[in-house]
Amino acid sequence: MSVNNKIKIRRGLNSNLPSSGTVEGELRYSTDTKELYIDDGTNNVKIGGSPVDFPVSTAQQTALDLKADQSTTYTKTEVDTLKVAKTDIVDNLTSTDATKVLSANMGREIDEKKADVLQEDWIEATLLNGNETNGINTVAFFKDSFNIVRCKGIIDTTNRTLELALILPVGYRRGQVYSIRVVSTNIADNGARVFININGDLEIKNVTTGTSVYLDGISFRAEA
Repeated sequence: MSVNNKIKIRRGLNSNLPSSGTVEGELRYSTDTKELYIDDGTNNVKIGGSPVDFPVSTAQQTALDLKADQSTTYTKTEVDTLKVAKTDIVDNLTSTDATKVLSANMGREIDEKKADVLQEDWIEATLLNGNETNGINTVAFFKDSFNIVRCKGIIDTTNRTLELALILPVGYRRGQVYSIRVVSTNIADNGARVFININGDLEIKNVTTGTSVYLDGISFRAEA
């Protein structure tokens, strides 16, 4: 014959819960407050009962507060105070009134302007000291919207008297000397280089007279 044995934990009024001579891990039940405690060896730690008595984490409280805010009901007067009056909306990009807000139309226009930044045209270089173009590939440069100077063209050195080929204007110069290896039409000139000095001088070095050199691919950040 089976026997049903009931296991009961220590129980009684909350005011009678033992505070000394306790055993760690022992369970206790408060019959008047309907709360469950466990002994940690020093104190009675509540582990069950009314949920309003349990502390929550900062993250949990934030989530609860947000939920409460979402369920808040506002009156029409309160909603009206949050509206932006039509007279406070600016539909142009010339206003200097910092208290106004831009219209959606102006927001779209700003986005279009950002996406469609105009690049300046190529600036044809003035060649010096007998350095010339080959008549087809004009020597030119421009500065893009990221402040990068880009060069192109072919310089023919057949009639040159000096290495200085051109001078880059202010705003298109580097803050230090820049040297870059370039392609030459003479296979023997495998050390052909272009030097750009901080004063804008662009010099062609290490080439045989009569050789043409390519400036295509030369680029650098404008610093002066």
